[in-house]
Amino acid sequence: MNDRIQYIDRLKGLAILLVVIGHLMAFCTHGERNPIYEVICSFHMPLFMFLSGLVLTYTPPHYTARYLGKKALRFLLPMLWIGLLFTYTGGKDLIAFAADRYKQGYWYLYILTLFYLLMYVYGKLPKVKRSWLLDLAYLAFWQITFMIVDRMFGEKLSDMTGCSLCRGYWMFFFLGFMARRYGWAEWLSEHNWLFTLALFTYIPLLYAYETGIFVRFGQLLPLSAFIILVFIFRRREHSVSKVEEVLAAVGRSTLDIYVLHYFILRIVSLTDAATYLHHSSNYLLELVMFIAMAIIVSGMCITVGKVLRQSDIIRIIVFGELIKRK
Repeated sequence: MNDRIQYIDRLKGLAILLVVIGHLMAFCTHGERNPIYEVICSFHMPLFMFLSGLVLTYTPPHYTARYLGKKALRFLLPMLWIGLLFTYTGGKDLIAFAADRYKQGYWYLYILTLFYLLMYVYGKLPKVKRSWLLDLAYLAFWQITFMIVDRMFGEKLSDMTGCSLCRGYWMFFFLGFMARRYGWAEWLSEHNWLFTLALFTYIPLLYAYETGIFVRFGQLLPLSAFIILVFIFRRREHSVSKVEEVLAAVGRSTLDIYVLHYFILRIVSLTDAATYLHHSSNYLLELVMFIAMAIIVSGMCITVGKVLRQSDIIRIIVFGELIKRK
């Protein structure tokens, strides 16, 4: 029986494609800023964190030490093996990997492990009747804690421990969990007015953030994008199209795409084409080019991931998968 939620798989597919597109624009071109890049960067990683929380359900197996241990292996082993391989083949060492805020690109898996640890703590709280207000208090407690510790640590120690990134992404992860627990996605799909409000506020919020007017409250920007995307994808939960099939297939392999795409980007150069399209203001054609390349790169990562998993040793030691995928 397939118990996967289609709209979440599709959203995960969209999120990882946006990550790949963003990295193509950042690493395979001159990195010139343009409207496409600004829109993508305004919500793509917060969306990933939100979806990581959204897949959690409020059931005991998700808060046991055994469950946490399995998840930690699934996250940390690929980060260490593949991340360190990428680091060393790029001419850097373990110290550079550990000291870097973004862990040479593999920070997401480390931060996700820390958030799962906080969910273990959440599951150990007194068994009182929970409410969304109490959950918001739990969210706020750790958000404030990360802010205080981030200032106490200083930049270098904060980067090494991941505290600065926890401060930036914890809210989105836990809001995703709350959205799943309290059925906010279902509620949203029945209230068109909130979707309409998000549509009308996203562009002004983006402009205010990019011009520095609204930086302190910049976290409202991805929230408006979440509302728009969840509303659309949730309403199409039982609809099927070729685009949605592709997104779902990509969404089921986000780990492989995330950890492997950095290697492929080393052999990709879109500098000349991107420069021409950017300076001639052909943003639509530029977007089409990057979408096509992102799909190609993602497909290559999925294929390589399947090949690597044919080895039981690699599947267990590198990917932390004790049970073979069907």
